Amino acid sequence: MTLPELDRRQCSGRARQTGLSWLEFSVVAAVLAAIVGSLLTALLYYEELAEAAVVQLTVRNIRSGLRYQIADRLVQGRTSEMAQLLRENPVAWLERPPDGYVGTVRAADAESLPQGSWFFDVERDEVGYVPRHSVYLGVESGGLTILRWRVEALRMPSPWETEGLMLVTVTPYRWF
Repeated sequence: MTLPELDRRQCSGRARQTGLSWLEFSVVAAVLAAIVGSLLTALLYYEELAEAAVVQLTVRNIRSGLRYQIADRLVQGRTSEMAQLLRENPVAWLERPPDGYVGTVRAADAESLPQGSWFFDVERDEVGYVPRHSVYLGVESGGLTILRWRVEALRMPSPWETEGLMLVTVTPYRWF
């Protein structure tokens, strides 16, 4: 074999070995798709976990606002005005409304709100939230998932006096 023939064979062998075959390319693509799919699943999980934490924090802030309103009336000797808090919008007790707050709505309009919306239902006197994600959210009631809370009175033995107030969950749910 002559030297030019040897160089030609080595060059053609190198030319065939560069690049990926279709089989190698499809294996690499499948592995990358599996990795991206796993990352997206984890991202959605943590996004929903963060949403659940924000909802819990907002409800705690509303409860703190209610306690502040009660304390304010007790200190000023206006306990007879506590029952008025039953009809007030609890979001007004916060320093600023939560992200996604759309204001006051009627009960029928609440079902058409976009996901991630907080609202106050003026007909039911309830604060509501329409979740963005609900993969890990369990709600006992069927139909559209809207989480709701209401201020309720703790009554004294005489039915016309209010002993205290508390924010209760109207829609029983379990998130995670």
